Amino acid sequence: MTATCQHMCPPSEVSFRNENRLIHQLEATTSTASGKRSNFVGDPAKMVKEYTRSAADTNHSKSSLLRPFSVLKRTIEYLTKLYDDLESTETFPSAFSFVSDRLRAVRQDMVMQRMPAGESVELLQLMIPFYLTSDYRCKTSRCVTYEWKLHATQIEECLCRWAEQVRQLPRESPIIDENVLMCFILRQAQKSTAIQELKEALKVISIGFKHPTAKLPLSMLSQWLGLDPEQASPKKSRTKVKLDEADLKKLIEGGDQETSDQDSDDEKQEGDEGEEKARRWEKCALFGIFDHFQKKGLRGAGAEVEDEKMEEGGDTDEQYLKEYDDDHKEDNERGMRGIAMYTSNQQDPYVTEHVDSDEEEEADEIHVRPDDNMVAVAKIHRDEYTLEVYVYNEKDGDWYCHHDHILDAPPLCLEHIEHDPGNDETGKGNLVAVGTMKSEIHIWDLDIMNSVTPVVTLGKGAASKSSRKKRDCSAQGHSDAVISLSWNRLTSHVLASGGADQQVVLWDLDEAKAAQIFGARGGEVQSISWHPNESTFLLLGTMKGLVQVLDCRETNGTPSAEWKFGGQVEKVIWNHFNPFTAFVTTDDGHLRYLDMRKPGEAIFDATAHEGAIGGISLSAKTRGLLATAGEDQMLNVWKADETSLTKVHSEKLSIGPLHCLQFNPDVATVVSVGGSASDLIRVMDLSKYEPVVSAFSQ
Repeated sequence: MTATCQHMCPPSEVSFRNENRLIHQLEATTSTASGKRSNFVGDPAKMVKEYTRSAADTNHSKSSLLRPFSVLKRTIEYLTKLYDDLESTETFPSAFSFVSDRLRAVRQDMVMQRMPAGESVELLQLMIPFYLTSDYRCKTSRCVTYEWKLHATQIEECLCRWAEQVRQLPRESPIIDENVLMCFILRQAQKSTAIQELKEALKVISIGFKHPTAKLPLSMLSQWLGLDPEQASPKKSRTKVKLDEADLKKLIEGGDQETSDQDSDDEKQEGDEGEEKARRWEKCALFGIFDHFQKKGLRGAGAEVEDEKMEEGGDTDEQYLKEYDDDHKEDNERGMRGIAMYTSNQQDPYVTEHVDSDEEEEADEIHVRPDDNMVAVAKIHRDEYTLEVYVYNEKDGDWYCHHDHILDAPPLCLEHIEHDPGNDETGKGNLVAVGTMKSEIHIWDLDIMNSVTPVVTLGKGAASKSSRKKRDCSAQGHSDAVISLSWNRLTSHVLASGGADQQVVLWDLDEAKAAQIFGARGGEVQSISWHPNESTFLLLGTMKGLVQVLDCRETNGTPSAEWKFGGQVEKVIWNHFNPFTAFVTTDDGHLRYLDMRKPGEAIFDATAHEGAIGGISLSAKTRGLLATAGEDQMLNVWKADETSLTKVHSEKLSIGPLHCLQFNPDVATVVSVGGSASDLIRVMDLSKYEPVVSAFSQ
């Protein structure tokens, strides 16, 4: 979409707001600014486009209302200068509120015209300093117009969008502002000791090089803190400690690799104070690593025994490390004698029958490689409920169950979450939320095997309809089954859930509690989906045939747009290739394509299946590649454009009625389909079907 407005505020908005007395004091002419608001007259040179409604508002999509890059840049510069000029005055609260609102309108224009990465980065880098400095100013001055939760969300939104756009630029692009990169690193550094550890490490480096200063590249700093914005996805492989036979033999015999004659000679020759302190730092770092594994976030804080010893004893780091070295030496002298004598059965003369071990093969299966995909599957078999985690590798064709978890309640829905508040290093995670019949949401860590309980349960303990809120009026959660889930990728600490109690609940994952509840939606909330570009907009569908778009900033829950269809809504998904549109399926076999700018009507309405359409997914990489799965056991592949829908392939699968499907996020044509018979799940590569290839190669 081409933006054509050359003013900070479109002329049509200037006229409308003047006519309806909607002028802010900072936009009023000098002669009227000191009077009553009802008498304000807008000065076109001061007026800035107001952030009112979302992308669902019809008017905002017009080219004449969208400002191009040059105008947006000029607007940001004007707003930030205005803020700087008024920061120390009595009008600061009003100025802060005004600038904050108008900058949101700038970001809205950026999203709606799909601004290129380079221009987006440049504009965001102009905005981010305002949010960071005003955050401190508002907190210290108790600004009445400051809402900390909203402001924190805007900071996070700006930084996350900036990081996403930076990844699309060349690594050494001159556009990237290192000051903003530093802000991103420090803002994401949730590990409270990270900066202190870095400070101590730099001190050791200074001693080693006998120089008071040490300069490190910013890229090294980001990697040191584990906050490289280039790496925004959770780890796909596990870190495992392995001992080879030589190490194991030394361990059994009581040997210490650090006490060899050669090492002793080297230490005598070196004797350098800086290097000795560097070795102490290395040991200290090992303590930090093991401490991190023992006390990690959602898994429980753990007893900080060593920290208490340090505080109570008042010992210095050197004394503490000396005691550790002494204990370590005693342990190494004892070794494992009396417990083990040989590193393997092959060396034991008393073991005469040797059986080939499958340990290496099992270890290879447990290890998840960077090019593997994990698929979470919820299964119900009679009275047994399980969450199974499969591994798929496109290159090798691997497909196997990696591990599973036993559930204590029937699972109804799943949602992957990449945010882990317990990860003090990056805040990233590899979790899955499970909605259950018990009105609870169980969150499991996919990187932990053999765990018997979830890392956290949201809405623990079903509440009656008359007691959904505590006495302190804080939200509690659902009072009936949780049947839909959606994680907010833009505001990563927010998880939305829809329930059979007709409510939508927004959960704060950092606090592990409900943050906001939207009352009865006119039916059981069967499906929900966050907007891919707008962090506050939620699409939902109910069993009464209602489809709504909620602006979660509106606490009264009034929908921004609404549709009413016959039959139950089965699934709703956004079209991530066109953020103004969405797909909706119902239990009568209909597939509809909606435009948020045209509430109440559908762009097209097609009969896609005979019976309910339980699954629908849009390829992450191939535009228009859409797949649906229904109770008629059919998998249908479609080519969708802005005005029509064409079926390109149809196949009956042998796994019973189909309930769900999902495209692979990394491979454009691979889709997982869930059914109700046989092996229950099927992974298919649609690129092997000639009609599909032909349809999307044109």
